[in-house]
Amino acid sequence: MRPGEAYFIGHCDEVDCSLGTFEYKCPVCFEFNTDYVLWWEEDEIWKGKVVTFNCPDCGEELVIEWEQENCQYIVRKK
Repeated sequence: MRPGEAYFIGHCDEVDCSLGTFEYKCPVCFEFNTDYVLWWEEDEIWKGKVVTFNCPDCGEELVIEWEQENCQYIVRKK
């Protein structure tokens, strides 16, 4: 995983399962992180909402956004 790449990963393949993780590599400190709270923002981010949060390792303020051109979620420094 390259810095800035971000993925919403479902907990399982069950249709009714609404659990999962948000995984990304920080573009500042390059640490791999897993977050369970940001998972709930996937639909809103896909619709255009930009979500701000802090890297738990370096504390840098980051944003998650849907990059329509490349059809992927990205994390970048705010």
